[in-house]
Amino acid sequence: FAGELQAVHRQVEGCANEKNFTVDRGTLRGAKRWLDDFSEPFGGYQMATALTSLMQRPINVADGVLRDRESRMAQLQLQSNWDTAYEFYRDKLSGVYPFADSDKSVDPHEVIAFFGPGGSLVDFENFLKNSPVAAGTSTKNALRAAASIRQDLDMNDSAFKAQFTLVAGEVRSTGTMLGKTNLRNIDTIVLTINGVELEDRLIRSEKTFVWRSDDDNLNCSLVLKSSLLRQEIASINFSGTIWSLCQLFEGTRPVSVAAGTLKVTWVFPEEDLEVDFLLTTRENVEPFFLRGSVFRQFSLRPGVW
Repeated sequence: FAGELQAVHRQVEGCANEKNFTVDRGTLRGAKRWLDDFSEPFGGYQMATALTSLMQRPINVADGVLRDRESRMAQLQLQSNWDTAYEFYRDKLSGVYPFADSDKSVDPHEVIAFFGPGGSLVDFENFLKNSPVAAGTSTKNALRAAASIRQDLDMNDSAFKAQFTLVAGEVRSTGTMLGKTNLRNIDTIVLTINGVELEDRLIRSEKTFVWRSDDDNLNCSLVLKSSLLRQEIASINFSGTIWSLCQLFEGTRPVSVAAGTLKVTWVFPEEDLEVDFLLTTRENVEPFFLRGSVFRQFSLRPGVW
């Protein structure tokens, strides 16, 4: 038993003298197992029970000391991982589009470096899963938003993508003279996502898009036109950034119509026109490109995890 206690004492001594000492839980388990083996043949004898209880005390004290050390070391490591994740978020993602209203857009590679495999946030999450320390409410909310982002964006270490289906719907006006005239003239709707077109001749055409962060063509647009007059009646267009898709849907009015399906409405006030599309995403996840989407919901607070 003296040998078992000496081994336990070395663990406590290591914690006291070495900053990065790693506790060997097997040493404590070995001492407890020795006591169990020692006391088992004498079960029921008052003297043996009292002696075992006395011998157990220094092991229990050491166990408490070592657990406290492990908890403090876990908090320090978690804080280090948190600082790395927060500083990345603060310097690269916070306050830029699509995480916030901004003329500055985030580089998609920075999104991968943060949310993707081996990213800064992933390191924090992985350590948190195996840590005795629990995250606070704001961080839990952020991690739920991060999980939604990963679910919607099929992400690897170099790119991410999203799949969704759009069905052309109704075109209408509020009834002004201009709106009625425009409505009579429109016979074609063309929705373009990164250069891929859905052309609808007012028959509720449908198309499944696969949007990728490494697409070469970044043009996203919606055009209402008259083939007879050979002119555009109303249009909205964005290009030059991978987030053109988000910009295209930024001003829409999304309304849930069924599980996993939204009706999104574009409004053209100057032409007194509105046009609806039905939007369904892969696996019914929340579309990342809508204004109130998970990008806007994600945030980290300084000094709070």
